[in-house]
Amino acid sequence: MRRKRFSAWGLVAVAILVSLLSLSAKAHEGTTHQATENSEPINKSLHWLETVQQANGAIVTASDTASDFQATAEALHAATLVDGGTLDNIAALAFLDSAPKTLPTEQLARLIIGLQDANQSSAQAIQLLLARQGADGGFGDYAHYDSSPLDTAYALLALQKVGRDAAVAGRALSYLSSSQLATGGFGYYGNQSSTMVTALVVKALKPYLYTFNISSVLSSALEFLHATKSDSHRWSSDWESSLALQALIPLTTDVARYQDAVDALEARQREEGSWENQAYSTALAVSVLNLLANLEVPADPEKALVRGRLVDSVAGSALTNAQIDVREFDREAVSIDNSGQFVVSNLESGSYLLVYSAPGYLSASQNLNLQKGQFADVGTIRLSVAPSASLISGVFTDIATGQPVAGAVVSVTVDGVTASALSNTRGEYQLLAEPGEAVLNVSADGYHPISAAVSLSAGTAVKFSPGLLPASESPPASTSIAGTVLGQDGRPIPNVSIHVTSDGASAVSSDGGRFEVDNLVAGEAQIQFAKAGYETISVKLILPEKTRVNLGNITLLEQQVLPSTSISGQVLDLSNGLPVAGASVVVGGARTTTDNNGFYSLRDIPVLEFTVQVTASGYLFTNKEIALTDHRDVSLNLTIRKADLGGVEIAGLSSNASRYGAYEPVLLTAQLENNTALTLGARLYVRVKNAAGTEVAIFSGQYLPPLASALDDEELAHYQQHLDDAVEHLAPG
Repeated sequence: MRRKRFSAWGLVAVAILVSLLSLSAKAHEGTTHQATENSEPINKSLHWLETVQQANGAIVTASDTASDFQATAEALHAATLVDGGTLDNIAALAFLDSAPKTLPTEQLARLIIGLQDANQSSAQAIQLLLARQGADGGFGDYAHYDSSPLDTAYALLALQKVGRDAAVAGRALSYLSSSQLATGGFGYYGNQSSTMVTALVVKALKPYLYTFNISSVLSSALEFLHATKSDSHRWSSDWESSLALQALIPLTTDVARYQDAVDALEARQREEGSWENQAYSTALAVSVLNLLANLEVPADPEKALVRGRLVDSVAGSALTNAQIDVREFDREAVSIDNSGQFVVSNLESGSYLLVYSAPGYLSASQNLNLQKGQFADVGTIRLSVAPSASLISGVFTDIATGQPVAGAVVSVTVDGVTASALSNTRGEYQLLAEPGEAVLNVSADGYHPISAAVSLSAGTAVKFSPGLLPASESPPASTSIAGTVLGQDGRPIPNVSIHVTSDGASAVSSDGGRFEVDNLVAGEAQIQFAKAGYETISVKLILPEKTRVNLGNITLLEQQVLPSTSISGQVLDLSNGLPVAGASVVVGGARTTTDNNGFYSLRDIPVLEFTVQVTASGYLFTNKEIALTDHRDVSLNLTIRKADLGGVEIAGLSSNASRYGAYEPVLLTAQLENNTALTLGARLYVRVKNAAGTEVAIFSGQYLPPLASALDDEELAHYQQHLDDAVEHLAPG
């Protein structure tokens, strides 16, 4: 069914649709602006939007050419995006939340985001939206309507917000790629490109830049947007300019290509704070200003990116002071966070040698062959401490204030040879020492000195982070350790098990991630941090006598779950459509049996291309080839045909003897008849029964080699060839 998009707005107003970004519902508290850190233009706009909110919750003016729904959704989004304003968010969301089943995809998508940000259930709306994906992978206004790039973009943006896009993204991106016009742009229907539709599609595609092969699609779309900018440095209206900039800014590395458009947009703000006296245009412009104020390094769809993590090979602790060098290339951008996660970006297509190094560690290198726009995840890179030395590092803090202590002197003496280092402004230091029996000393003006004895092993890294006690205070009665456990996002992790393996002491982190373990034995200690769902790490420490050791922030990474596919459905009889119970369904090395209603389910399939095989007593063997672009949940009903359906029949069967001795070959001869008008294939199986009639074995009539590793793609392909060779092809009659 094809539905044309015409309304009372006329042909021009048809294009006025709202940008779909995250919004957050917040009750009207009657307070002043919370956006004290926002720029004056943003605050003026927020105040103006408050003045135009209607009694029914809508945020719209008589000048708006957008619908009340569109203007309200965009204004609510803009106010939440900058965390400011005193809009009555509850009333605005209530205005949007009306009869979800009747809403077209554009409005349904906005409603999902609004409900999600307000922590209200969006399950019903999500199911309605998912049901609107068509056979071509795109979305239409309603279920069974023709797909359009506009509706598909809105659907993806909404499903991204709620984390439900994985199952639909591959097919949706395939549809969008096929819908791109020769200009590089996208349109409603037909061959007329639209700046607005193109901008929305670009925003929907951006999250998949490094997971799907869409860099050329994005590049062409961006060039279309740049090309349609007028000589006056803007597009046809303020709202259209804002949408184009929202798409261009995060993906354009050359700021000069859009700066003139930003200047033109800013110059058009009215004295009272609005753009064009329209809530819709004003809200979109506010989103652009906020985007500029919080701009990160944009992702270039033409460039490749490498991601991974650098850790100590023994303890698994993050190496935040590591260096990454792309040999014979000097334009890479490198960032490493406090969990050791790194990103190397701005790489052209080609072959590279990446060298990973850190002070006191052996370096490692890696050869990579990168394509344009490719995302490469190299996993965890583990560096080993140099085998001839022991690496000592840590942080010195004031026990009383928790503040770092700069200029503290730490020394290590082994066999009469002393090496020393100074802590920096963050209290950090690092020191290389010879292996052997060592004495560590710490001194700082105004603090008690600290000493510890330890046996240093070659090729190991240890932490030495005693808290420094002001000279005016008495030392503690015992040795303790303390710190905070954080996630990769910087949030505290409660209920982490902290275990000191050297003396059996333990503790559990609090709601704020804090932990403390008292009454520890001085000397070398191993501390383990563990919680279900996170990677376990251990830290080797040196504990001085009667000192509080500050471990600072310990970062735990969530356990990485490898992507996989699940497949489920029913096995049905081809002739009558009834379920087949007890059928065997096999994918690689995974196997299951259908229940009484013919249902089956297999999970954790690690490959994207695989064969589903179905066998059942009295039925012909059936297989189905599956090829996916990404891992997801697949729903697949399988039909199998009875062996006596009148197709291929066994007309005769004989053996070369009536009795056989042990290990004596058995030759079976079968006469097959094809009673159809088609050429059919059949694979013969032999069933072996004992004297009681119980089946004790079943195997192919032709030799099939054993499948040693069903998860190996090459072996699966080889085995599939054997399966194909074992099929007898029978002509009609």
